[in-house]
Amino acid sequence: MDSNSGIAFTERGLAMFARAQEILSDDAGGRLTITDLARELGTNSTKMLADPDIPIAPIAHMVGYDHQASFTTAFKTHFGLPPKEARKLAAPSGIGADTQA
Repeated sequence: MDSNSGIAFTERGLAMFARAQEILSDDAGGRLTITDLARELGTNSTKMLADPDIPIAPIAHMVGYDHQASFTTAFKTHFGLPPKEARKLAAPSGIGADTQA
């Protein structure tokens, strides 16, 4: 459970966050796409940030960022769009796409 948000993550989710952090820190050139990262993690790109019930701030914390703004900047630099926009693209028919920042 993330003590800052009260959200419980599965062991698989926690391991995925840790592995994502490793992969992204090793990709200094920013060549990975969301699809590439998802493939490396053994998941699909629509699962990345797609759950509107999990705020982006705890996700940022779980992948090693102290501040959501720093995560958002790094995500946008790496993938070309902020996490909120990636979430909108991943949400089926836009349902729940604007529920979390």
